[in-house]
Amino acid sequence: MKICFLSTQAFSVNTLAHLCASGKHDIVVCGIDPDTAARAKVSGYADYAPEAHKLGLPYYAVHAFNLSDARDTAFFESSAFDVIVALGWNRLIPDRLIESTRYGVIGSHSSPHALPFGRGRSPVVWSIVLGFAQITSQLFRIDSGVDTGEVLASRVIPIGPEDSTQILYYKIALGHALMLEEALENLKAKRYLPASGLPDLVLPKRGPADANIDWRHAAQRIHDLVRAVSPPFHGAFFGLGGKKYVLTRSKVWDGLSASGKPGEVIAGFPDGAALVATGQGCLLLLEHNCALLKRGSMLESLITDTKA
Repeated sequence: MKICFLSTQAFSVNTLAHLCASGKHDIVVCGIDPDTAARAKVSGYADYAPEAHKLGLPYYAVHAFNLSDARDTAFFESSAFDVIVALGWNRLIPDRLIESTRYGVIGSHSSPHALPFGRGRSPVVWSIVLGFAQITSQLFRIDSGVDTGEVLASRVIPIGPEDSTQILYYKIALGHALMLEEALENLKAKRYLPASGLPDLVLPKRGPADANIDWRHAAQRIHDLVRAVSPPFHGAFFGLGGKKYVLTRSKVWDGLSASGKPGEVIAGFPDGAALVATGQGCLLLLEHNCALLKRGSMLESLITDTKA
C-alpha cells in the first residue's frame, strides 16, 4: 500500500519504525515543523523530519496543523495515497483529504472503555484521573465525526497504579505497532469490529485549570491527578504564600499514620520531598519546584469553586 504516516507525537515514532520494517508499504511521512508545533502548543511533540531521514523515507511538512492550506490539499490529492495513518494528530481530518485516499484514513483513540464510550478530548488523561485500571486502545476508520468511525482493531491495556500518562503512552504505542497491519487489512476489506453497544459518552476538553489540586480530596484522587498530568504535560498545581507551584510526581503515603488539616505539611525531608495531609490520608510530594516546604506549612488549593 501507499501510505501517508501523519503524526506530531513522539510516542508514535516506534510505530512508524515498525511499519517501515515490515517492508510491505510505500510510506511518506508527514508532520509539522517545530515553529508550527510551538504556535499550536503541541504536547509531546516530535519533529518527524529527522525520523523520516533515519528511515530513508520521504517527508512533507504540512503548512497548517488543521490541514486547511490549499498547498496541503494539493499535496494529498496529487499523492493519491491508499491510506492515511493519522496517529497523534490532534485535529480533525478534513473530508476532502479522506476522499483523496483509496481506502480511507486510520485514526487512534484510547478510552476507558470501547467506543463510543469515552469519545472526545484527553481520553488517556481522563482514564487515569478517573481511576480506571485499564484502557481500550483502538484503531478506527476516521469519518467526518469525532471518534465515530468503525473500529478496525482493538486491545485492552492495563493501567498500573503508578502509571503516568507517559508510561501509558508507551503501552499504547506498542499496541498501535502490533495492531496496525491488522487495521490496514480490515480497512482494505471493509471488515469492522462489532459495535460495543456501550453508551455514547463524550469526554470534555481539559485545560491547565483542571490540574489545580484540591487538598480536601483523598490522597489517591490527588495522586491520580498528578500522574495524569505529569510530563509531557504541565504537572499539577498548588499554592503557598500566594505563589503557584508545580507537582509532577507523588505517592500515596503507606507509612506510619499521620494526620493534619488538608494541605498541611506533616514532614519535610532533606531532598525536598514532603508529606502532606489531604481530605483522606496523606500524599508524599516527590518532585516539585517549591523549595519552601517545611513542617507546618499550609499548602493552598488553587480552585475557584467551594465544593469538595
